[in-house]
Amino acid sequence: MSDAETEDRAIDKLYEEIDDLLLAGKFDEVNARLLRVKPGELEPLIALGWLTITFAAKHKLSNRSVYYDRVEMNFYSRFPAKRAKKLLDGLE
Repeated sequence: MSDAETEDRAIDKLYEEIDDLLLAGKFDEVNARLLRVKPGELEPLIALGWLTITFAAKHKLSNRSVYYDRVEMNFYSRFPAKRAKKLLDGLE
């Protein structure tokens, strides 16, 4: 399996798991996971996936802003500022 296929499977699994939790109203569980996730240990697509899948429920997820700040700090240390800004655009 290629790296791209592995990443695709990981993002699909993330979306499925988190979507199920959100649809079930398990915001506390998603909040807890947001604190445990370490953006620096994830591929950028997966880190962004967390922001994307939680975007619609961001007002019910108090830890999402903490996670966003950690992703932002990580991206600005990994990528040129212009790229980091573009990757994060609209996900705050």
